[in-house]
Amino acid sequence: MEEYKRDSSYNISKFICPECGNEEADMISHILDIPHYDDFMMLSLHCKLCGLRSTDFFNTRSKDHTIYTYHVEDEKDGRTKIVRASFGQVSIPELGVSIDPKTGTSTWIRNVEGVLDDINMKLFLAKANYDTQELKDAVQERMDLLSKFQNFELPFTIIVEDPEGNSIILPAVDSRLEIKIIKSTK
Repeated sequence: MEEYKRDSSYNISKFICPECGNEEADMISHILDIPHYDDFMMLSLHCKLCGLRSTDFFNTRSKDHTIYTYHVEDEKDGRTKIVRASFGQVSIPELGVSIDPKTGTSTWIRNVEGVLDDINMKLFLAKANYDTQELKDAVQERMDLLSKFQNFELPFTIIVEDPEGNSIILPAVDSRLEIKIIKSTK
């Protein structure tokens, strides 16, 4: 793969594409240097034949269930990064919403503002598709509250929970992050 630097920090190998069976699909793995977090690996799959693209993150040391809770208080918290791996759930309890994992979902990285924008778009689409005014009004109430969160007028909480331990929050302010690790009994 010419578009990737071939140095010791990236491991590029071939794999069989699960979508089309191409034996020449590319798999790129890379250990990420993330402060405060040990041995996170990025795994990216790409098949030039069928166009499959998938990226995920894995904690290579711990597979314990993790719950990250970040308390958003002001604009500087907008820079906080949310890394949601394929089994991670992102929720904002004050808003009563969550972004749940789905089969085949790739990992994504967003800052707090990006997560709020994503939720806003989903609420907008839900409102447009509801039939009753009562449901539309309920969604609009959430959108109004979300707008206050987007403008950092009200504090709120972002929770990232991952039973596989692969999702993380990279905080703008370390003291606002709580981490709970539930030891596996496997």
